[in-house]
Amino acid sequence: MRHLLKSPVTSRWMAERLALEHVGPETEILGVAPLDQAGSGDLAFANRAVSGGETGRILIRSESAGPESGSSVIAANPRLTFIRALLVLDREVGFERDRSEPRIDPTATLGSNVVVEAGVRIGPGSRIGHGVVLHTGTKIGRNCVIGGNTVVGGTGFGFERDDDGRPLPFLHLGGVVLADEVEIGAVTAIDRGTLGDTVIGGGSKIDNLVHIAHNAEIGEDCMIIAGAEISGGVRLGKRCWVGPNACVIDGVTLGDDVVVGIGAVVVKPVPAGQTVAGNPAEELGLLTRKRAAVKALLG
Repeated sequence: MRHLLKSPVTSRWMAERLALEHVGPETEILGVAPLDQAGSGDLAFANRAVSGGETGRILIRSESAGPESGSSVIAANPRLTFIRALLVLDREVGFERDRSEPRIDPTATLGSNVVVEAGVRIGPGSRIGHGVVLHTGTKIGRNCVIGGNTVVGGTGFGFERDDDGRPLPFLHLGGVVLADEVEIGAVTAIDRGTLGDTVIGGGSKIDNLVHIAHNAEIGEDCMIIAGAEISGGVRLGKRCWVGPNACVIDGVTLGDDVVVGIGAVVVKPVPAGQTVAGNPAEELGLLTRKRAAVKALLG
């Protein structure tokens, strides 16, 4: 997903603001994007060696992550530097943001004290409970239900520590997409994405008091139960069931039809069809065998 600046700057200007080395031709920066989506004029970052891709993109990269035929800013920590770059661009130039009037289908219903920010879209038949907050960048499909005091599209908890150990915020420019027939309980938080969107697949049901972090992608017909926490960048396949108070840590992928037991802490990918439990979570059959072995050992 591309996020345009209010006015272009140059790659050399960016390097100077960051007090870093610029290599390659001076190139206009028109916007920012994830590396795999960056096109001509887009600023992105690369933590590892890259090859191919759009030659007109501008990379913040380590010295070892090249050579790149286009323009680059050389940084020891590309992700941290990209975060700094976003903050500089937001402060000194600004990003284009959707300031259009919300579009609410006439058949949708809203409770009292609902906040609907600019650019929000609410589809036919959807029902929004009392006290809900829908931030800019939120798109809600058909026949969705959102319980009272839930917040959709707020800024996620994305930080990187600088050289002095202070946490710098990763500017969140993405949104939240709820596909058709999604139901969300009360007092739940679904954070907007950083550069892309947080996506909840059609037919998925999310209970009360659930937290879904930035850039998570929840597949179709999943069920996520009260107190569960889905961390940033997690991918759930179709028909997953995540039990009460379970946690899936950053970037982990769960295949289709995975079951996560009550209170489990998932720290690694789970293949399709498995049931996992425990902390750290393990496949249920393996966990049962381990417990039986320990019991036999202890007599």
